Amino acid sequence: METSETKGETEMTSKFTTVAAATLIMAFGAGSALAQDAYADWDQNSDKTINSTEWNTGWGQNGVFDRFDGNNDDVLSEDELNTGLAGQSTGSTSTGDASRLETRFGDDAYSNWDANDDGNLTEDEFNTGVFSAYDRDGSGSIEEPEFGDVGDDMGDGGFWDV
Repeated sequence: METSETKGETEMTSKFTTVAAATLIMAFGAGSALAQDAYADWDQNSDKTINSTEWNTGWGQNGVFDRFDGNNDDVLSEDELNTGLAGQSTGSTSTGDASRLETRFGDDAYSNWDANDDGNLTEDEFNTGVFSAYDRDGSGSIEEPEFGDVGDDMGDGGFWDV
C-alpha cells in the first residue's frame, strides 16, 4: 500500500526526471544550433555547401596561416607549420610536431599541398590543401557533416585550437 509520503517521493522523482530530460534536450539542441550557426556563417550564399571561395574567407578569418608564418614572409615552410602545430598543443613554439599534421591529413600532406614544389606553402596552397582534406567525398564543396570535422579540429584544444 502506497503512503502519501511514498507517493510524494514518487511524484518528486518523476518531476526531477522530467526536468533533467528537458534540460539535456535543450543542451543538445543548443549545441546543434551553434554548429548550424557556424556552418551558416561560412555558407555565405546559403546553398547548404561551403565552396572553396567561402572556405578561404571563413578559414582565413581564423588566422591559422598568419599565426604559423613565424617570419611573416607570406609562405609557410614545413618547419613553420610543424612549429605552429606544436605551439597549439604545448603553448610553445619551440619544437615541431609533424605527427599532428600527419595524423589528420596523411604523411605527405605538406608536399602534396605544395602545388608548385618550391618547398613552401602560400596561403592559397595551404587553404586549398586543408579544404581538400575536409572535403572527404571530393565533391568540391564541404557539406555540413564534413564541416563537423572542422568544428572538432578548431578551438578548445582541437587540432588548430583557434
